[in-house]
Amino acid sequence: VIKHSSNNPNPCVLVGDLNEPPYGYVYEQLAEHMNNAFEEAGHGAGQTYNGSIPFLRIDNPFATRDIKIHDLQTLQEVQFTDHFPLYGTYSLE
Repeated sequence: VIKHSSNNPNPCVLVGDLNEPPYGYVYEQLAEHMNNAFEEAGHGAGQTYNGSIPFLRIDNPFATRDIKIHDLQTLQEVQFTDHFPLYGTYSLE
């Protein structure tokens, strides 16, 4: 993914069920090349896991540096899944 996005001349947003905490290896590799939406515009602890471990963030949307991240929200009112949905607002720089 990193190699592809590095060679891609177009802006890119990477989202998905990464199951990777902010201190994991994959997270660190992605953070070297892309901005993390939680760090740029998130609110609170960023809990995305709806399970027995409180405040666990395992979903981390990333965007290439040519995309402005305005807002990122975790929709914790949606309780029927083990990952809370995320809602982000982005724009091209």
